[in-house]
Amino acid sequence: MNTRHIITSETFARPWIEQIINRAEQFMQDGFVHTLPNKIIGTYFFEPSTRTRLSFTTAGYRLGAEVVGFDNVAGTSIAKGESLEDTIRMVSNYSDVIIMRHPETGSAKRAADIATVPVINAGDGANQHPSQTLLDLVTIKQALGRLDDFKILMIGDIEYSRVVHSLADTLKLFNNVEQVLINPMKESYQPYLADADIILVTRVQHERYSDAQAVAEFKESYCFSVADAQQMKSGAKIISPLPRLSELPTTLDLLPQAYYFQQAAFGVPVRAALLEYVLGVW
Repeated sequence: MNTRHIITSETFARPWIEQIINRAEQFMQDGFVHTLPNKIIGTYFFEPSTRTRLSFTTAGYRLGAEVVGFDNVAGTSIAKGESLEDTIRMVSNYSDVIIMRHPETGSAKRAADIATVPVINAGDGANQHPSQTLLDLVTIKQALGRLDDFKILMIGDIEYSRVVHSLADTLKLFNNVEQVLINPMKESYQPYLADADIILVTRVQHERYSDAQAVAEFKESYCFSVADAQQMKSGAKIISPLPRLSELPTTLDLLPQAYYFQQAAFGVPVRAALLEYVLGVW
């Protein structure tokens, strides 16, 4: 069987997405079973992560696997100058799947070209974040009950957000989905609030900027307020990949429109479904 890498959402097909979503929803309804006994999940994070790394880790344990890896390169040979390729060659011997986050665009593809086990891209710079895309789709399905015939407003760092890039590409696979992408430093998002079914709010990707002043100006350019939420249609939801800075104040958290913490919880079943897929359970 060909190695099942998950590198970019550009390779997704709708029937496969629906299989992943159905399996994730089955986990949500029926709970987890040990379909991956004696497997070792490798989480190799060259950049910080909370939700992605921990949800993959939890998913692995829920499926009966063991988990190894690192979340700080300071304690590894990478700090001594070891190349990405050599690191991937080594960890291919230590785990049955490689889950990797790396700051360089294209790094996941480089890893897949070297690895002898499946590679799941957990974020490569400002490029792609395919497992987050699947999580976003599950969240939209849970919120609206459908993945066709809706309008999504994406607000934030459109240029550097890998979450926006991946999701925007994938939504083209679905029917009658209208996408509006707004950089709040250049345009107001308020005129679009009343018509959106889903509003994706993203932070400034400060780690991608060399200009601290530009980061500060972006942070100050918008804050999604309670007044903004009150303009949303009934049943519409606010989602976010998190973490948040000033763009999502805590005053929103208890509103019915706020759906980002539920979204984060869906990460475990979605990533469990991905692990089963790449490791050949189905």
